Amino acid sequence: GNMGESYFQHKPVLGMIVDAFGYTARLAVVAYAVALAIGLSFGILAALHRGKVLDRVLMAFAVAGISAPSFWVAIVLQIFIGLRFRAIPISGLDRPAAYLLPCLSLGTRYAASIARITRTSMLEVMNQDFIRTARAKGLARTRIVMVHMFRNALIPIITVIGTDLTTLFAGSMLTESVFNIPGMGKLLVDNITKRDIPVVQGGVMMVALLCVVIY
Repeated sequence: GNMGESYFQHKPVLGMIVDAFGYTARLAVVAYAVALAIGLSFGILAALHRGKVLDRVLMAFAVAGISAPSFWVAIVLQIFIGLRFRAIPISGLDRPAAYLLPCLSLGTRYAASIARITRTSMLEVMNQDFIRTARAKGLARTRIVMVHMFRNALIPIITVIGTDLTTLFAGSMLTESVFNIPGMGKLLVDNITKRDIPVVQGGVMMVALLCVVIY
């Protein structure tokens, strides 16, 4: 567990990594909660309105969310929301409102991928015999969607969630740098620039360990 000492800050590398990981973990949990809420809602609505205008609009947002880099989304949110509404901080994580912009910028890509896989899974389940049986029995539409359809569509969604969590907990380097969040990403970027080798080695080992554990 001895990862050495930072060349520049003269602190134990392990302590620096633990402090940085605390910020990354909090940001990742909140960001993915936002992504889940948005992605699942969009995916279910798109599946229920297949081929209609709402479906096309939601999937267009999903494609845009996957295509747009998170650091670019972060800068756009800072300019058009953070600078206009002064109550929303554009850096740090010192108060609850500060989570809004970084969580939206990080969660956009994951929400988009969750929305697409949720729509696909829901459409596959909708054509199954047990769904037609549930409808024939006269069950409420909400119960059919949430209990019968959604529950059986969860397997591929959970697979995507597990894969996404790895990249989230590893730290979104550029996004953390844009919002000046002292997490794993910013720690690695700053010390790569300084060529602080012990910190970089420790950070890479931590990221690798997270990938192994989560997978």
